[in-house]
Amino acid sequence: MSAAWFAAALVAGITAAWLGIPPWRDRQAALERNRNADRYLAWRGRRGPTETPPPMPPRLWAAIGLAAVAVVCAVIGLVVG
Repeated sequence: MSAAWFAAALVAGITAAWLGIPPWRDRQAALERNRNADRYLAWRGRRGPTETPPPMPPRLWAAIGLAAVAVVCAVIGLVVG
């Protein structure tokens, strides 16, 4: 029975990574662009309005939920096994 929980944890973890890695990279790239723009403006002596970070896309929220499910399945697998 615990093997099924570990399999569920593995599937949920892989799916979470598959869903979450592309939007995470996109969000980190946008944050880095904002930081570079702020640095450039400070170097030029101009202080522009700092932009708010981009919102987290729904796929990233789904990946976080699936990662939580994977952790819960792994813990249940450890407790049952």
